[in-house]
Amino acid sequence: GIAFSPEGDRIALGGASTTVVSLEDGGLVAEIPESSQAVSFSPDGTRLALGGAIGGNSTVRVHSLVDYD
Repeated sequence: GIAFSPEGDRIALGGASTTVVSLEDGGLVAEIPESSQAVSFSPDGTRLALGGAIGGNSTVRVHSLVDYD
């Protein structure tokens, strides 16, 4: 999955691992070593929800991005 931050300055890319990239300078903001099929920023942009199936079960995990800034 792909999601833009509410401010429009970052993009999250799901896949085998989850990456958040700055659209201002192309720099890596966060690399979360968890797979995801769907990603979504919180309204304030401080958290990232990762969704996917693990062991046949649908899961949602929420990560704080504050520690990565």
